[in-house]
Amino acid sequence: MGGITASTAPDATQLADDRRFVLAIARRIVGDADAAKDVTQDALLQAFRHRASFRGDAGYRTWLYRIATTAALSHLRRERS
Repeated sequence: MGGITASTAPDATQLADDRRFVLAIARRIVGDADAAKDVTQDALLQAFRHRASFRGDAGYRTWLYRIATTAALSHLRRERS
């Protein structure tokens, strides 16, 4: 799977696949469907903003999974405080 790199923008199919992937992770972690949509938007925005930091040492989906997990956990922390 190609994924986003610093020099390429995602195509519509890639973005839709990434969105479903991140949404599934967010739903598992936050539990609420509406909150998961917010987390998904935050995670995909972070991935796009930091796409230059993807070095390829790990797989693209592994990198995206970590971003999604961090966004979901941050959301839970914000809700607790």
